[in-house]
Amino acid sequence: SDSVIAAIGHSWKDGICTNCNTECAHTYTDGVCATCGKLEFGLPASLKLSHPSLAFEDQIQYNIYFTLENLDVAQVEQMGLLIFESRLENGTVADALQNVEGFTTDGTLYMVHTDGIPAKNIGDTQYLKVYAKLSNGTYVYSDMVGYNAVVYARSVLNGNNTAAKTLVVAMLNYGAAAQEYFSYNTDNLMNSSLTEEEKALVSDYDEQMVGDVPAVEAEKVGQFVMNGGYTNLYPQVSFEGAFAINYYFVNQYSVDDGMTFYYWDAETYANVEVLTADNATGTIDMVYDGSRWCATVAGIAAKEMDQPIYVAGSYTSDGTIYNTTVIAYSLGKYCKNLASNGNAFGAATAVYGYYAKVYFA
Repeated sequence: SDSVIAAIGHSWKDGICTNCNTECAHTYTDGVCATCGKLEFGLPASLKLSHPSLAFEDQIQYNIYFTLENLDVAQVEQMGLLIFESRLENGTVADALQNVEGFTTDGTLYMVHTDGIPAKNIGDTQYLKVYAKLSNGTYVYSDMVGYNAVVYARSVLNGNNTAAKTLVVAMLNYGAAAQEYFSYNTDNLMNSSLTEEEKALVSDYDEQMVGDVPAVEAEKVGQFVMNGGYTNLYPQVSFEGAFAINYYFVNQYSVDDGMTFYYWDAETYANVEVLTADNATGTIDMVYDGSRWCATVAGIAAKEMDQPIYVAGSYTSDGTIYNTTVIAYSLGKYCKNLASNGNAFGAATAVYGYYAKVYFA
């Protein structure tokens, strides 16, 4: 029987197809070839990776630095980062597992970063390339780079910065504890290559590493005095990417038009005389799952482990406003409770948070 072989399609580099060696005929729009991205009066437009790095301060993430080659940023409609499951040199936007849009620049280098890396995935290799979508609708891509946080950590451990070495050892222990907690790739724990000398840089968990959460001052509660029945369920921490605290409430009365969640960070709480809806650090429209309401305070950095967050909820039922009481909680308190129950992941998280506090103090 007859068989049909699908066309591979062109893959352009410097105006030449790498699949069939055909030279692009070039159809220029606003000085840029709509087919291969070549500039009408210059070299092909491209993005060149400068270097990747690993960042810890807000969350564990990769920062990817790059330059524009033969390309004016005025021609660019959008730039961003593509993340692939495996090394796919000719991968495009359509092939990527994740597309992180946006960039920053210091005028010379451009930078785009990944989302936060979940603890259990710190040791995974991520395959990354940056792209630019030009104003004429064509795309320009950089080469691909495979990057691994454990390899980065090893480069730090081979250096002379003791504080940085201590932080990455704590990070690797935290990631390995997450692997075991979530039963993920446990045959390849990310801290398995640490020497005894490197392990000794980090102390074992001690509850003194985690600060206490101060009690809510009664005179500051203001309008958020509980005036209607409700149940406050135990807050839970999410460890996906940057830390987040999920707060759950069960209301006693029917809700007219949703439930609003108010939160105040430690600085705001300290600087106001009375908590009000207007001086809250932020508000969140809570989500109802059929039995309970949930609000998530996200983006908590490890170095902020001891920083208390003050929260309260409010809703209207049959025209009457009902408020919850104010709750004070922290990431550290959650981890401390886990550790006190013998949970190794909670202890390792608290230790990592402690050394992050020290490093970024």
